[in-house]
Amino acid sequence: MARSSSPIFIDKGVSIYLRPGSPFWQLRISCRTVRHRESLNTSDKDAAKAIARQRADTMLSNAEGLVIYRDRTYKDLLDNYKQHAEVRNRDTTRRLNYDNLNRVTRFLKRKLKDSRDLFVPDFNLIALTSYANARKTAGIMPVTINREMGSLSTLFGRAKKSKMVKANPVADFDRIPVPTNRKPETLSKGAISRLLEAAEQQVPYHGRGKKGRGNYRPRITPIHAIILFILNTGARLAEAMFLEWDKVSLTDDTIHFANIPEHTLKEYEDGTVLDGGASALPPAQATRPFREDVNQRSE
Repeated sequence: MARSSSPIFIDKGVSIYLRPGSPFWQLRISCRTVRHRESLNTSDKDAAKAIARQRADTMLSNAEGLVIYRDRTYKDLLDNYKQHAEVRNRDTTRRLNYDNLNRVTRFLKRKLKDSRDLFVPDFNLIALTSYANARKTAGIMPVTINREMGSLSTLFGRAKKSKMVKANPVADFDRIPVPTNRKPETLSKGAISRLLEAAEQQVPYHGRGKKGRGNYRPRITPIHAIILFILNTGARLAEAMFLEWDKVSLTDDTIHFANIPEHTLKEYEDGTVLDGGASALPPAQATRPFREDVNQRSE
């Protein structure tokens, strides 16, 4: 007995197929709220896809009590997401998510055959998997790719809550496994020496109208001292940038890194560096570059 052809999946739970003995494409819808089969009365595959998509949207809309717009553009979804992000996210979080979204959409636009806006169907599982594979081939770490897909998932999640789409296409994307025993990269002694040497170099002094061209001046920001402090304490960048002197105890040999919301670049817990603990040098020596810099400026 002849069997039907392999189905072509249009959407989650929606597919078309050719039945033996019939030149017309058949529609099959099988989901939680709708189970339906019918002939589309066309032998043209592209026409069958378009009809199936339209019929499925109509039936699912009636069944779930919401209107589904296939002509929703990415810009519509982004505007809806920004209304949520501007109120609830910090500036750094918003910038990170917007950058992730721009990176994904630029890739998808390059894959389009014509110059047009991105629509909801353009964010299908095949396109998202292609993006992830391209990023992985380019040497991007799995945790970064998962973070980018997470930003896109949040955008579609907000659109789903706003009844702009019926499903989140990123939900079907399998996150890329992240190695759990990966050791962080560390600088070699030679790299540390070159870094400190570059931080000590003076910078060009241009002056007004570039009259000081050819002259050099010391750096205003004590980058050399900051780098030494980070190397000797293991502090994060934000912790070093916003450290206050009342958090340094030269008598107890401790440095307390307080998690002050307005002084953090990311969400960190409080921590204390002890002499002989996580610090390579005791606080008295670790903060010496800063104290020397302050003394030189006060003279």
